[in-house]
Amino acid sequence: MVEISVIVPARNEEKNISYILEDLSEQTCRNFEVIVIDDHSDDNTVKKVKDLQNFLKYPIRLIRLSDPAIFGKKMAITAGVNEAKGETIVITDADCRVKKEWLAEVSNKYRDFSYKMVFGRVIYTNAKTAIEKLQEIEFNCLMQLAKIFLKLGVPTMCSAANMSFKKKVFNEVNGYEGNLKIASGDDEFLLHKIHKKYPKSIGYINSEEVIVATEPKRNFRELLNQRTRWVCKWKHYKDTKVKLLIIIAVILNLFVYLMPIMAFLNKAIFFTEIVIIILISVLILELLRKSKNLRNSIYIPLFVFIYPLFIITTIVNSFFKKPNWKGRKIKV
Repeated sequence: MVEISVIVPARNEEKNISYILEDLSEQTCRNFEVIVIDDHSDDNTVKKVKDLQNFLKYPIRLIRLSDPAIFGKKMAITAGVNEAKGETIVITDADCRVKKEWLAEVSNKYRDFSYKMVFGRVIYTNAKTAIEKLQEIEFNCLMQLAKIFLKLGVPTMCSAANMSFKKKVFNEVNGYEGNLKIASGDDEFLLHKIHKKYPKSIGYINSEEVIVATEPKRNFRELLNQRTRWVCKWKHYKDTKVKLLIIIAVILNLFVYLMPIMAFLNKAIFFTEIVIIILISVLILELLRKSKNLRNSIYIPLFVFIYPLFIITTIVNSFFKKPNWKGRKIKV
């Protein structure tokens, strides 16, 4: 009997799909299947998968979303779950890389029968330019904060590049029903739904072997489009505590630019801003330390002053422009 079903949604991933499928062939855990869901690719993704089906020595199933009305990552994941033979569903992206102990560690986490959902870290690799380094800092911080807030009982985020759950639980919460047509949020909407039903059954794996790697966006245009897509889903969140945390984060980012203006009127405000900036910098440094990524600490001053402007730009952009995903305008 298959223990784990790994679902890999893919759209136009001919350049990347072979890497993740080859990584999966190296897993020390052998009791798994892989289901690749092709989301209307118009490149050679399907051909690549079919070639690898004959080459790799583990079961790979290819499912194609042929109906034009059925598309998007949530639809792809849902189709994969419906076809999965395993009790545990593991999700990753077609442009990711995983280590050989990945599935074994995930399987071990579920030995504690209380867990209904488990997620782990996602990191950016091959970051070379300043914009790529800033993304690396951002995501390291976000993932560490996600772990911290989960311990506090407030699940803020996770990434579908490194997410797993019980098939039974996915069906119990009716999967993505209620937000299926919203292109983004295939990870966080499900996290919030499962947490609502099973508030003490979400697990985080801190092991280095469970880290999933992907590459950052290479230019500002791609990055802005991606982050705008992420921001657009926040208005659909139903958890008041999560919404409050987002509002606080936005206010803090605004303060970085508003307080220097206000400082002309009051010196106390100037010193308050200095203290806030120092505290934020120390927090980022500590999060990078926990992520074992102190090599990027030299970019913290740039991050502190540039990132708030980027957040504000992204929020403004979300009101005026619909983001796209691989040539497809998405609903927000």
